[in-house]
Amino acid sequence: DSLNQRLDARFGMRRPTGHTDTERRKYFFERLEVISKRLGEDQRLVLVIDGLDEARKDDPIMGSLPREVPSGVVVLYGSRPQKLLRYSFYDELDRERRSCVDLAGLSLADTRALLYAHVDKYALEASYAEAVLKRSDGNPLYLKLLCQGLEQGIYTLNDRDHLPSGMEELYTNALVRIHEEAPRSGELLTLLAAARDEPALLRGGGPIAPCAARA
Repeated sequence: DSLNQRLDARFGMRRPTGHTDTERRKYFFERLEVISKRLGEDQRLVLVIDGLDEARKDDPIMGSLPREVPSGVVVLYGSRPQKLLRYSFYDELDRERRSCVDLAGLSLADTRALLYAHVDKYALEASYAEAVLKRSDGNPLYLKLLCQGLEQGIYTLNDRDHLPSGMEELYTNALVRIHEEAPRSGELLTLLAAARDEPALLRGGGPIAPCAARA
């Protein structure tokens, strides 16, 4: 729904979004066809769709994602390595136009450079940068959250023994910090998490009822 609405706003269209998954898929493809005809020879519509590995196996959105696209339309799919996606979803893409790029994790030089942007480069110990690289396994998001934590005083520079063990600990520490600074922010985050599973909450589909929210 969001993508259909954004395409309408970007290209000045007013087309139905549909009420069922089948209708949404149909109208989405129709939009791409219309947009393709409007594009000039040197123009492209690029759709970046990330996080395919986070979709549930029965998530209807996977069936709505285009396997083939009209001229001038490019779709970039992003996912963490997952054999199931590689041998199912990827194999369904247009064989003549598809290509795959495996992105490597951050290097030690990358890690140092990003740390330099947030801490005193002269105080940074080489062993700490190496420990961060090993713990993060080259994950850019881990390093980003760690740098934010270093700036906010959640973590201490060169303290290798207390580096976050993984993304879950980073997210937990970030949420604790947010709650300390703005106690009611936790309630808003809980509502947004619940709305992810119950979209009607954000569409005005009735009163908000208590429900379990995934972190």
